[in-house]
Amino acid sequence: YDDLIENNLKRIYLLEESARLTYEEWFLSFRVDGKKLDIDPESGLPKRWSKVKVNSLISNYIGGGWGEESFSDHFSDQAYVIRGTDIDDIPYGKIEGAPLRYHKASNLSSRKLKNKDIIFEVSGGSKTEGVAKNLLITDKLLEQFDNDVICASFCKLVRPKEENFGNLLFLSFSYLRSTKATEIFEIKSASSIINYNWEAFIKHQDLILPSQDLLFDFDKKID
Repeated sequence: YDDLIENNLKRIYLLEESARLTYEEWFLSFRVDGKKLDIDPESGLPKRWSKVKVNSLISNYIGGGWGEESFSDHFSDQAYVIRGTDIDDIPYGKIEGAPLRYHKASNLSSRKLKNKDIIFEVSGGSKTEGVAKNLLITDKLLEQFDNDVICASFCKLVRPKEENFGNLLFLSFSYLRSTKATEIFEIKSASSIINYNWEAFIKHQDLILPSQDLLFDFDKKID
């Protein structure tokens, strides 16, 4: 079993790395399947591609919840809670860290995670690590839990306008964080807590949107 787990973890890492390299090939080098795309001299982007703000690709977003540890009349519905500290482990099948808690039915109904949602960390961090971690939610991931799942109150549930925006948003957010481009939106306090200026981020941050046919191809390839 140890060998099987190790092999699967290696496979997950290689698939993640492949997705990252595919994103960089398409959106930094403008090469698709090894072929350089024709660039529009005015925009500096491939023809029929465009720059858009983050909020143009999102249908809605909402802060997560925390609920209560014990059942009560008001907190009666169970759901697992994914915290910012769980984001690094969840993709590797380590779901046991996400606590099962009781929530108000009204709060839970608007926060249940579904396929291609994104969890985005907006508060937390430390003296050595910022925020803006994110996690792509898939049906396969949700099937590992035996109940509904939400994100914690220090995170945002981000729902794409279309499902095929999910991979693009997730990989764009991950790239921005890895290159420290998200740090300009961090608000650091005297304590070690870091808050993220989410509203400014979605309003001002540019993302690259490919043509509709290539977006479909990209989404399918990443899936």
